[in-house]
Amino acid sequence: MKRMGGRTTRWTIGFLCVLVVAGYTMITRASDPVGVRPILIGRGTFERFKVKTDGQAPFDYMAQAKPAIDMVVRTNDYDAGASTGWHTHPGPVFLEGILDECRY
Repeated sequence: MKRMGGRTTRWTIGFLCVLVVAGYTMITRASDPVGVRPILIGRGTFERFKVKTDGQAPFDYMAQAKPAIDMVVRTNDYDAGASTGWHTHPGPVFLEGILDECRY
C-alpha cells in the first residue's frame, strides 16, 4: 500500500479543517425570527398518499408523500422590518401572501 506524502497529508487535513469550520459557521449563523407572529390554523400527520387531478380539471396537480408526513397550516403576521431569520424546511413550502412591500 502506498503511503501519502507529508505535503498531501497536510493539505488534506487543512482542507478538512476548513470544511469543519465552514459547517460550524453555517450552523451557528442561524438566527431567531424578529417581528413575526405565527398563528397556527391546523396540524396533522398524514399516512403515505398519492393524489392527482383528473383529466377534466383545468390544471394538472400531483402530490405524494412516503412515508407519513406532518403538515402544518398557519398564517404569519409581519411587522415592518421583520425577519424570519436564517432557517430551512424539511420539505416543500407553499406561500401565499397579502403584502404592501416585501424584500427577500
